[in-house]
Amino acid sequence: MAGFKGFVYNYGLNLIIASWDFNHIQTGDAKRIDAIKKVYQQMHYGTKVEIVDRWFPSSKTCSKFSHIQSMNLSGRIFFCQKCDRNFDRDESAAMNLKNAPSKAVS
Repeated sequence: MAGFKGFVYNYGLNLIIASWDFNHIQTGDAKRIDAIKKVYQQMHYGTKVEIVDRWFPSSKTCSKFSHIQSMNLSGRIFFCQKCDRNFDRDESAAMNLKNAPSKAVS
């Protein structure tokens, strides 16, 4: 317990972890550990962390018109068949995640 002396008195993540039941971490509850990391990142960087549904089609959606179409994972350029525009797949996915509908965000 000697290693916890300064741990409990730090602000931020340390107080959150200290207030939680360590049995969750011992049982390997990965979602709980991920939540701890995200809370820490939110406080450390002063940002807002939102979790989007894992099945939200961010990389298969046109970021301009929200047209959804199938796309191979190997494809790096998104070509929208509706508006005839090319997008970098990752940039388009980032814009779609930024503008994700509230029903996809938890």
